[in-house]
Amino acid sequence: MIFLFFSNCNYKEESCQQIIFETKTAFLGAASFADSLKIIYDLNNREKKIKKCSELYLFKANIYFMLDKLELSKIEYLKASILDTSDSFSLYKLGVLCYMQEHYDSSILYLEKALQRKTINGNGIIDLNSLGSVESKQQVLHTEIIFQQALTYYYWKKYKMALIGFNYCIENNIELADSHLYRGTLNIMLSKFQSACDDFSSSTQYGNDEAMKYSKKYCIP
Repeated sequence: MIFLFFSNCNYKEESCQQIIFETKTAFLGAASFADSLKIIYDLNNREKKIKKCSELYLFKANIYFMLDKLELSKIEYLKASILDTSDSFSLYKLGVLCYMQEHYDSSILYLEKALQRKTINGNGIIDLNSLGSVESKQQVLHTEIIFQQALTYYYWKKYKMALIGFNYCIENNIELADSHLYRGTLNIMLSKFQSACDDFSSSTQYGNDEAMKYSKKYCIP
């Protein structure tokens, strides 16, 4: 019944917001993965009949991410970032997706571009919750991007750059539990055991239980 409703739409009068709202409603009634694929098929057909819309690209990217279709998600975020040159969010999400896929060099590239856009345009990153409500926007500081950069450098084994990033995050009260934990492990690599133990202690105080394991292993009770 959902799809019969879509087929009767007047495409000439549709807007991005209308398509997004109706697609979200359809997903709420989806009973299987196959239903989700049919909804996406319908969405793609409707998209062809309207002007290019960055909000719709963002919406589709979030849907594909929820369905674990990361490559398709990346394509939509890339289209959004090209269409709207003030869009930092899409570049940030591209950086996160590349990080998840262990494409660390590409992750850093996108995150740097996101920071550049924020500096030029002064805009915040849009965090689209759930299926991507365009109306729900949340400002995210540039330090959030820097934390992701530090995390990416860490797993890329670019430890000097990671340390610079985590130092910045700690100085600016960003993700303190994790930043102290990661910096502590870096201090262990540098044989700075007291500094590492201080970091593990701080991380534990901020609620990171993982830090306690490191404290027990490297620090004097």
